[in-house]
Amino acid sequence: MKAGWARRWGPLLAAGAILGALALADAVIKTSPMTGFRPSGAQWTITAHDAGAFCAALSQTPEGEGATKAFDEFIGEFQRKTRIQLGIRPTILRWRVWMGGRMVVASAPEGVGVCLRPGLLLHAVDGCRRLLEGPRNPPFSFAGWRYAWRQGFLILSPSENYVAAVLQDGVAVRHEGRLDALHFRHFGPEEFQASVQAVPGLPVSGSIRARMEHAERPLVLPDSWAKPPILSISVRKPAHLADAARAMAPWIGKACPDEWEKLIADAWDRWDVPSLPEGWEDDIIEISLALTDVVTASVFPLPVLACVMRGANAAAAHPLAAIAENSPAYPAEWNGEPGLRIPWMGSDFTLCLGRAGNDWLAATREPVMAQLAAETREGVPSEADAALRIYWDRAGFLLRQIVQHAPQWKLLNVPPIADVRRLDPVIDFISGLGHAALNAHARNGALAFDGFLTRPVSASGGSTPHEE
Repeated sequence: MKAGWARRWGPLLAAGAILGALALADAVIKTSPMTGFRPSGAQWTITAHDAGAFCAALSQTPEGEGATKAFDEFIGEFQRKTRIQLGIRPTILRWRVWMGGRMVVASAPEGVGVCLRPGLLLHAVDGCRRLLEGPRNPPFSFAGWRYAWRQGFLILSPSENYVAAVLQDGVAVRHEGRLDALHFRHFGPEEFQASVQAVPGLPVSGSIRARMEHAERPLVLPDSWAKPPILSISVRKPAHLADAARAMAPWIGKACPDEWEKLIADAWDRWDVPSLPEGWEDDIIEISLALTDVVTASVFPLPVLACVMRGANAAAAHPLAAIAENSPAYPAEWNGEPGLRIPWMGSDFTLCLGRAGNDWLAATREPVMAQLAAETREGVPSEADAALRIYWDRAGFLLRQIVQHAPQWKLLNVPPIADVRRLDPVIDFISGLGHAALNAHARNGALAFDGFLTRPVSASGGSTPHEE
């Protein structure tokens, strides 16, 4: 009886034990306190403690479902190319089985690459391949990629130099922040890092280096725009805006070629803009700068800017009045308050200076100034030292304009797109994301921020209150 039972169930139990042992070994091999390696000169990294779990969670959110539909054509194209190259159609489950959870994507002077922590299956397949090909020194090659192993991690890149750099002096990377988040880090003088969670609203948190001091008084201008702009940045002093511009300069420079810098410098010299007098910002207690539109009917795009400066003494002269000293300036009036017009580039770029109550106003087009002067600005107070708002419907419209006009401008570093209509679902998706709101607090030479990337805009047209 016992012998019959053993003959019947023994092989099945043995197979189960072997499979269990293999599954345990696979899990152990995929586990590591580190996330991976990057080149020592990396410019930025994207890391995930469990990339497959993050993607699976993201796909269950409204944002993830919308992105899947919007990028359906591009995802299908990627899957077809991958299947042709590797013989496997990529899915989240297959990724986790073959590549594991840990992931480090990095960009460096040597190129772009990824570091993964595969399990037993890929180790076995590559081991067999190494035996068949015979002894060779890394980096190895497969389907147009270069790869090598380091301490159980797979370094993979189209660039052989990238793989060699990681092998030679690669830096170990540990995942920062929440384990269920995707973490981005940019290295350099203005170091920036952010973590995004795969839950509805896409909560985000992080920090950026900034020379800013904390103050207890809340900001009131971030959510005070009656007509939401494309984006706005609100801080306490204009000098803080300059810090933000320096932090954003590398990203703007990557999108725009050197011709832009030359055009701006030439225009600044031609307008003969004078330096502002010492102490010009002393009476400003809060400032909000917004991009409201972009003029596209020109040889190059012209931003439409609006600025609100809340003053401690609004009866004083406009803080920017000295700009008019070297330019033709004309008296103007908006909503019963006196102001100035400085037509630097006709109606498309006319600096307008005005006032409304306790606010000094500035805009680069007269219709925008007229709207600013007529508005009542009483936003929901934000307990923050800096605040960023992005309204995705306006940003989507701008993106559509850029895609349509970029070829004629010949200035933006945008790769040519054979059929821009392919991007319509993507732009429609972006336009439906509502708005993003980030609030930041100054701490030890850095701005620590948190907020969300997507949330519906309130019925009044402004931002929904930020939840602390």
